[in-house]
Amino acid sequence: GFSNYFISKCSSTNYNSVIWNNEFSASNYEELKATIETNDGGFLLVGMSNSNSSGDKTENSNGGFDYWLIKVNSSGNIVWQNTIGGNLNDEPKSVVQTTDGGYLILGNSNSNTSGDKSDNSKGEADFWLVKIDANGIVVWNKTIGGNLDDIASKIISTNDGNFMLLG
Repeated sequence: GFSNYFISKCSSTNYNSVIWNNEFSASNYEELKATIETNDGGFLLVGMSNSNSSGDKTENSNGGFDYWLIKVNSSGNIVWQNTIGGNLNDEPKSVVQTTDGGYLILGNSNSNTSGDKSDNSKGEADFWLVKIDANGIVVWNKTIGGNLDDIASKIISTNDGNFMLLG
């Protein structure tokens, strides 16, 4: 492809010492947008892809760009992956792990109801919040926005157990 996900784990005492690295690719364009360390010591890679099943990607595109999620273990090997999106462009921006072991992914969507998206677009780009379980399966999703562009940037956990969406 034109662009791939690339991750490296380096030593905390010697940043020149690479413990492992890995690259994940498909046939078109993939861009890693956010990564978090998960409660089990692995990592969740959250990015976008417009590729069909090819290379490391096991699912076809829903149309345009989709969220391409890859859960890796502490050694950087794939545990599971999921392609989540609607018929147009969907771009993730940020991710947090939830207390139930799942994840909330915040991004933008131009898609109407299609694929994994259950709400129509509110106008232009909207916030698109997707809740997945610990195995990457979509639990629910929510479209938030007005009639023009609403561009998401980050999701954060608050001290009272809720979440704040920024954009």
